Amino acid sequence: MRIPMLLILACLMAFASPGARAHDTSLASIQIHVGEDGRVDFQLFSDPAFMAEDAGLAEVKPKGAWKDAPDTLRNLLAENRAALVRWLDRGMTITADGKPCRGAGDIRQDFKDMPTEAMAARFYDCPAPVRELRISYQLFFRTDKTHVALGNVFWPGDVMGDFLFDNTTKTAVLARDAAGAGGTGGAAGQGAGAARGTAAGGTLLSRFWHIFLLGIEHILTGYDHILFVLALIIGAPWLKQIVKVVTAFTISHSLTLALAWFGVIDVPSWMVETAIAASIAVVAGLNMARPGAGHRWLLAGGFGLIHGLGFATALKGLDLANNATMTLLAFNLGVETGQLAIVLALAPVLIWWREQPWHRTTAIAFSGVILAIATFWMIQRAFFS
Repeated sequence: MRIPMLLILACLMAFASPGARAHDTSLASIQIHVGEDGRVDFQLFSDPAFMAEDAGLAEVKPKGAWKDAPDTLRNLLAENRAALVRWLDRGMTITADGKPCRGAGDIRQDFKDMPTEAMAARFYDCPAPVRELRISYQLFFRTDKTHVALGNVFWPGDVMGDFLFDNTTKTAVLARDAAGAGGTGGAAGQGAGAARGTAAGGTLLSRFWHIFLLGIEHILTGYDHILFVLALIIGAPWLKQIVKVVTAFTISHSLTLALAWFGVIDVPSWMVETAIAASIAVVAGLNMARPGAGHRWLLAGGFGLIHGLGFATALKGLDLANNATMTLLAFNLGVETGQLAIVLALAPVLIWWREQPWHRTTAIAFSGVILAIATFWMIQRAFFS
């Protein structure tokens, strides 16, 4: 019996990642306030578990392992302030107009948003007045090569610029031109000093592109989302049905992604991820029980609402207020691009497969594999993460 290899690979990929989640990339946000006296206030906001693990204060564990021990995590960070200072000094350097800025005093911490976020902040003394900052950033990449940090720099007079760090952009040049406008040149070697959004490499364009790529990466590494789409189109192998399923899924998850992003809906992540696994199990079970596609687009639309909440979880660390709409748009377009690439790759195989006499038998077999994977994820996420 011949079985389409793409389907085999998809199932093997899911088995190879039994703990697959809707969000694997560690995210951080940064605020930098530059004073007239040359003092720079660097504030880092991130998941406290990521912070403790990357600083060497705790063993690297799967995401969610600290969910039931927020007090332990808080005490770990609070009691190791000197280690966090060394971590910042190793992972980041700041120069102002070509001259090094030196860390001043102890680290400052804020745990009001525990257990989801903690702040680590430190002052740096730079030669005044500061016209250009160059920041070399290496934090978190030791434990997560896909780490992304987005930030704002605030110059005197509340002039603001944007910047981004990821695995390919670890140096940012932040400048203030003669007219007092804030800007960023992005990666080292790009121009600096233009007004925000018009620097070489364009601040807004650079951010849009990086978040767009983050959306693509998120869907391509979000094995639960891939498996859900696969389960849907296994039961709807005609081109017209595939188009309806993908359109319904896109509209519904875009809706809840936006609602969650702007704070209208707030559901605990473990509940969302458990529900995502349950949605996969339901669709796979229906594939086994009913030979016809039926109104598969209604399933896609209904369960897509849940998946949108999962996508929103990945964006929580990117909420930089002045560009919230742009961030949402770029990420969602990236997700749709990645999803479309998957569907376009699978559609010809599925349509050919539909014409084979052994289609129904193999569809049941594949759906059984998907059901087993989804059930395992559902139990794991509900009780062990």
